[in-house]
Amino acid sequence: MYSNNPGIYSIGGDMCYENKMMATTTPPIRRPSDSVCLNVAEHDRNKAPENLKRKKIHIRPAYFVNGIIIIIVSLIVGLTEFGFLPQTKRGFYCKDPSLSFPYQGDTISNTLLLSVSFAGSCILLALVEYLRLGSKTKLVLEVSWRWYRDMLVGMVLTLLVIEVCKVIAGEMRPHFLDTCVPDVAASCTPGTFITDYVCTSTVYSRTLIVDSSRSFPSGHSALGMFVSVFLAAYIQVRLPTHTIGSLSKPFLIAVVFIWGPLCALTRITDRRHHWWDVLFGTIFGVVGALYSVVVLCSSFKNIGKTNMKSTRPSQSTTTLLDIKNKDATSVII
Repeated sequence: MYSNNPGIYSIGGDMCYENKMMATTTPPIRRPSDSVCLNVAEHDRNKAPENLKRKKIHIRPAYFVNGIIIIIVSLIVGLTEFGFLPQTKRGFYCKDPSLSFPYQGDTISNTLLLSVSFAGSCILLALVEYLRLGSKTKLVLEVSWRWYRDMLVGMVLTLLVIEVCKVIAGEMRPHFLDTCVPDVAASCTPGTFITDYVCTSTVYSRTLIVDSSRSFPSGHSALGMFVSVFLAAYIQVRLPTHTIGSLSKPFLIAVVFIWGPLCALTRITDRRHHWWDVLFGTIFGVVGALYSVVVLCSSFKNIGKTNMKSTRPSQSTTTLLDIKNKDATSVII
């Protein structure tokens, strides 16, 4: 039985279609025996959308391991910073003038240090990438995150080393006697080395009292120098000077380099650290930043490979032939 639609008819209740090799304006009339019948079950027609398999979400083992490491490192840094892990208890000399300075607070507080190091660095990276890539918001965010991620890894590893060193060294800060107020400090003989004492201060919090024995090395110096060195290297390779002027790059590098020495020197003027604490903290920060730039940060490696490819001389050769002189030899340059 033929239907009103051209090329479609039915035989015994089955729908049939014309078997044509190419489309023509006027389809030829064919016998039912020359056509191909397609039998489609009613059950299969209704179930077609349900055959799509749901994709299973798989968590890569690498992501799982990275998450465990992040949790462990965060716990170690947090517990040591707030004095919940045991640390070395060192003795002191009675009436030691190097430990008798009053507590004056911090010129650069922990909140300001962490805000500039984490939030300020993130804003700077995004700004530089915006100047370099333009208004492509998604691309700017992706590239900025890769740089920020590599920076965070090196920064957290540096902080981990600093916190472990503080716990092991247990060195007293210059304001130790004022903050701790040892129970034997008032009755001891000047110059006597005291190893058995208990802090009796009721003015300061427990966290600050525990922190008074965590002077070496300086965490402010390490974190400040890390940020300065890493951002200076980043600005050198990423900041486009053709859009904002040739002096903008050295000026901005100088600005970020001021941050590191500022964090270090204020720790001495505030009597929060000895000079050797600041020196070794600065060394830790610089070494950590250089290690991040040279080894950890894949973005710096990719830039180095790109620069090598762009400066590599072409391997193609050109052959010059003297067409008029058939006996002339070819020259390859």
